[in-house]
Amino acid sequence: MATAKKPFKATITSYQVGFGDCYLLTFHYTDMKRHVLIDFGTKFRSKVKFKVDMTAVAKQIKADCSELAMVVATHRHYDHISGFETTKTGGPGAIIRDCRPKLVVQPWTEDPKLAEDATKLETGAGRHVRSLSAMNALADALDANLGALVDTSSRAMRGIADELTYLGGDNITNRSAVENLMRMGKPDRMRYVHLGSKLDVRNILPGVKIHVLGPPTLGQSKDIKNYARRSDEYWSLQARAVDVAASRTSGDTMFRGGRRRVPLPARWFAQQLREMQADSLLQIVRVLDETMNNTSLILLFEAGSKKILFPGDAQLENWSAALKDEKIQKLLAGVDVYKVGHHGSDNATPRHALWERFGKRRRASFRTLLSTRDGEYSSVPKPSLHQALAEDSTLLSTQDFAPGELSRSFDIKL
Repeated sequence: MATAKKPFKATITSYQVGFGDCYLLTFHYTDMKRHVLIDFGTKFRSKVKFKVDMTAVAKQIKADCSELAMVVATHRHYDHISGFETTKTGGPGAIIRDCRPKLVVQPWTEDPKLAEDATKLETGAGRHVRSLSAMNALADALDANLGALVDTSSRAMRGIADELTYLGGDNITNRSAVENLMRMGKPDRMRYVHLGSKLDVRNILPGVKIHVLGPPTLGQSKDIKNYARRSDEYWSLQARAVDVAASRTSGDTMFRGGRRRVPLPARWFAQQLREMQADSLLQIVRVLDETMNNTSLILLFEAGSKKILFPGDAQLENWSAALKDEKIQKLLAGVDVYKVGHHGSDNATPRHALWERFGKRRRASFRTLLSTRDGEYSSVPKPSLHQALAEDSTLLSTQDFAPGELSRSFDIKL
């Protein structure tokens, strides 16, 4: 029997992973179904103590699809790829690997060849990728040494330590997940893409076109190129500094738990120095977190008359190059389903630069997807954005799932 050349329906399934992303995009043909898994992760540490059984979610994904045509890992943040981790006894990543994806797609910054060869893309690309890896090393160093670096005896320091732990956790190396994604893709089934890349999926998703809208390469974005030039070796130096500082705890003059006591008249000044040091670390980690978000894939799926947009955690700096292109502006005007960027942060869905470009918003057929958890961040999801999503679209948010509910789906006629 001949295979259908195009799908007639799509189903989007949102999985409950707390503050994280996990979506299954299913294309229905007259004689088959083809499935795309987009991200699979949850928060490294949950402030609201939300528990997620990632193995149960993985089993549900496998029950829903059996086999995967494609896996998309938008970027390496823990809350987007931690579900791909494996353990000695299997783990959720092994279950997903057993779905035998025919293609694994990641941003160009994940290409392992770039760490050794800077000539694969524009000059400086390898340096930029090495810089991103050094950021992960910094996060690992912070996670391992935070107790030695930050004295949490004061309320102010506890707040800084909490945020360092919280943000740093999502930027740790994720080696198991990264390696599992590479094994799933293998050299012949792995694509590392950037703004404008041709992603031909006709053999695995007949009748589906994928537009790659981000991330830009160094040559496509002046902001990223300037950043890469400035950051050469910066992050690795910071990681070394964290390790050295933690190994040289020299009493109350700098760190908790040392040998020498600060004289009583100088203790107020010593406390101020400790807080300044911790605050500087926090500023560095905030920049680290935003930089990793801006390596996120932005994929627009086009099938039949419908367009479905998955931007991962891409923020405005990532979007900037794409939004200057008139063809991309026209594509955005026709979007029917929008996966809300970065769990509803304002910088990922700026009102004028992006939200108002969606020409179909305010129609009942315009759907939005939000995977978040109230209380994890003070302004995510952004209240004004959340209100716009509720008023101008049909919103499906994992926040509204019933206790124990693993997933919800809806269909789109193509």
